[in-house]
Amino acid sequence: AFAFFELASFWQKFETSLLVESILSSWERYVSAMPSTSDVSTWHTVECLGRLLQHLGIYKEALIFYRKELNLAQRMNDEKAKAGALYNIGWCTRQQGHFDLAIENTEAAKAIYENIGNPIGTAKCRSVLGICHWHKSDDTTALEYLWKSIESFATAEDTRDQAEAYNHLGIIYRSVGNFEKALECLHEASNRHKRLKNSTGLGKCYNSI
Repeated sequence: AFAFFELASFWQKFETSLLVESILSSWERYVSAMPSTSDVSTWHTVECLGRLLQHLGIYKEALIFYRKELNLAQRMNDEKAKAGALYNIGWCTRQQGHFDLAIENTEAAKAIYENIGNPIGTAKCRSVLGICHWHKSDDTTALEYLWKSIESFATAEDTRDQAEAYNHLGIIYRSVGNFEKALECLHEASNRHKRLKNSTGLGKCYNSI
């Protein structure tokens, strides 16, 4: 059984490596074939490639494109795009375990979102900041950020991200031994995921419950 597991892991890594190589090669061909493409078109391309790699859990390479996204946003002087790129960088570096770097980028994104009046962007940043501070053993700050994100999501009627924030709250309350509050938050999360028919999010909740 162990040998089969090792073989499966090898093929998964091999396929991932081929995919990354293919994406990077496609990007190089795109740049060579379309050297005069507008910044806006290139920005859309790098953001899409970053999201694809992020979705697949290939964070190192996703960050290559998200940093290009940030450079283009700065060049276009587009504050919303800049905030989005900083948020994406923060999200991926958090997944890599680089929590200080994640906090730095996400705080910068949050400041821009607050300045341009984007409550959803602000709420998403607060959610990421909450889980980052929890990983740094600062439960008080983590809970403060997450409850603020819940309020913002409720105002904007963003059920999916609100459900994720409730899930994070449940995990934190469980980690500090407040099991009653943890279950309350996890049930709030699972109810929202059920309404959205989000089986992945629901599975995370049930696992925590």
